[in-house]
Amino acid sequence: MTVAADLATAAGIHRRLYIKIDGLPDTLWQPGNYALPGWAGRTHRACLSVRSEFSSDLDLGGMQAGMSAMEFELSDIQVAGVSYFGQLFAPARWSAAGNDHARVAAGGAPETYLDADSATIPLVDSTTLGATGTGYIGQETVSWTGNAANTLTGVTKGLYPCVGSGQYGYTYKRPELATKGASMHVGEVPYSWLGRRVALYVHTYDKSSADWQPEAQGALLWCGRISDEIRQDGATGAWVLSCVSILDDLDVEIAADMPEGRLNKINLQGEHGRKFRVAYTSGGYWVENIVINKGAYTPAELFKEVNAQMQASAFWAAGLWVWVELNEKTGKSRLGARTSAGLGDVNVLIHSTDKHFCHAMCALGFEEDGSGVILNSSAQSSGAAYKDGTCFETYHPLSQDCN
Repeated sequence: MTVAADLATAAGIHRRLYIKIDGLPDTLWQPGNYALPGWAGRTHRACLSVRSEFSSDLDLGGMQAGMSAMEFELSDIQVAGVSYFGQLFAPARWSAAGNDHARVAAGGAPETYLDADSATIPLVDSTTLGATGTGYIGQETVSWTGNAANTLTGVTKGLYPCVGSGQYGYTYKRPELATKGASMHVGEVPYSWLGRRVALYVHTYDKSSADWQPEAQGALLWCGRISDEIRQDGATGAWVLSCVSILDDLDVEIAADMPEGRLNKINLQGEHGRKFRVAYTSGGYWVENIVINKGAYTPAELFKEVNAQMQASAFWAAGLWVWVELNEKTGKSRLGARTSAGLGDVNVLIHSTDKHFCHAMCALGFEEDGSGVILNSSAQSSGAAYKDGTCFETYHPLSQDCN
C-alpha cells in the first residue's frame, strides 16, 4: 500500500499530521499510539496540534486543506532540561555565550550579491564562528566545512527545506560599503523565524507491516509562511505559530526595491547564459570554452569583458584572434577574426554551451541560433574580417533571452 492508497481507503487507516519548517532539522508530529518513524536525516518530535477552528478550510476528516491561513500549536518540549521552543523562538539572543554571529562583508561595489548557491560566505570577522559548523542567515540554515581569512568555505545553503529534499537558498545583496546598507549576519542561533516557510503533511501507518509508509510518500496538504506572530499560550505553555498561505507571496511587488540606476545594466548575475564555445576548424577541430564573469554591465563594459575573456583563451596565444566590436554608425555588433601565419584559412563557429544561449553574446546583438554564429575569413587585417550576416539588432534590456 501507499499513503495515497491509504487515504483513499478512508477506513481502518492510522493517519497523522506533521509539519516541516525551512531550516529546522526536526519534523514536528501529532502525538499518537504508534512510535514516530525512524527516517534518517531529521529528528522527529511529537508536539503538534492542528485545530480546525483556528485553521480555515482544514478538513480533518477528509485530510484536505484550503488556501487560507493556518495556526499550529506546539506543546513545549524539554530537551536536556531546557525548553526547546523557548530557546528556538527567543529572538536576538546575541549576548549569551554560544550565540556568536558575524556580519557579511561589504561587496565593495554596487549590486554585489551572495548567491543562493554560493559555496563561500565572506564575513567582516569570522573568528567568532567555529572552523566547521551549522548556522543561520536570513530565512535559511547553512553549514560550512572551513573558516579562514574571514571567509566560510565549503558552504551548503538552504538546508532542511520544508518542501523537497534538496536545498532552498536565498540570494542576499551585500552592502556597498561597510557603513552603508543592510548587512546580513551568520549566527549560531536564528535571529528570527518569522517569514520562514512551513509545510503541513499527512502520513499513514501500515498496520500489516507495523511500520510507517516511506517518507517520500508524505502527502503535502498546505504550505505557507510564519507571519508576524509567534506566541506562547499562558494557560497551556504551548507555542502558537500563526501562518499565512504561500500564495500571499504573489502580492509582493517583485521589483519594488530595484535601484533605478541599475536598470540600464545588462544582467549577467546568474549561473546560466554566461558561457559560449568558440570552435575553430582548419584541418582539425579545436574548441575553447569562454565564461563571462558575473556582474551587471553597461554595453561598453560587456564588450571589454567578452574581449578580455577571448584574449585570455588558448586561441589567442596560438595566433587565432577572435573579438567583437560595435559599429557606432549602425549600432550593431560584429565579430572579427584574424590568424597568424601558418594557421591557414579560418572557419570559426561560436555557439552556446549547456543548452543555454550565451546571454552576453545576445546582449551584444547576436541572435540565438542553434547552429551558432559562423565567421569565415582568411588571414586578413582586423578592419576587413567581418561577415555582415552575423550582425543583428543590439541588446534590448527587457528581452527574455537576456534577463
